[in-house]
Amino acid sequence: MYKRKLKNLLMLCIIALVLTGPSLVSIAQAADTEGTIPTQIPSAGFQAKPSDAEVQAAPGKLLTTGLSWFYAIAAILCVAVIIWAGITYATAGGDEEKVGKAKNRLIYGIIGVALIIGAYAITQLIKSAMSGNAPTAPTLQ
Repeated sequence: MYKRKLKNLLMLCIIALVLTGPSLVSIAQAADTEGTIPTQIPSAGFQAKPSDAEVQAAPGKLLTTGLSWFYAIAAILCVAVIIWAGITYATAGGDEEKVGKAKNRLIYGIIGVALIIGAYAITQLIKSAMSGNAPTAPTLQ
């Protein structure tokens, strides 16, 4: 039963990413160099050629946007699992099996949140290292 729910949830996430993918691409392509979305879109007859720097930066912006969406969706799912565990625990009525399931769900939800925070931190570290703004290691003086 849990495998089926997990499979359905995974398919829902994939469908959501597929449906929002074209809009993410258009937002990433329309973003200017500071990363803000322009308020005016050129008319359909005017097609400005992007600079080489913009073309090279587009995949990075798309990846950053996609990862941001992934982290947000994953965090929402983890919080939902934690809430589900709390409701299951509250309605267990002393049934040891339900209490055990609720505790397991709570542990998995907390582990999920920790993994998301760790993945976000690693992503930010890699991003800052690639841009040349990596933090320096502490030294003994």
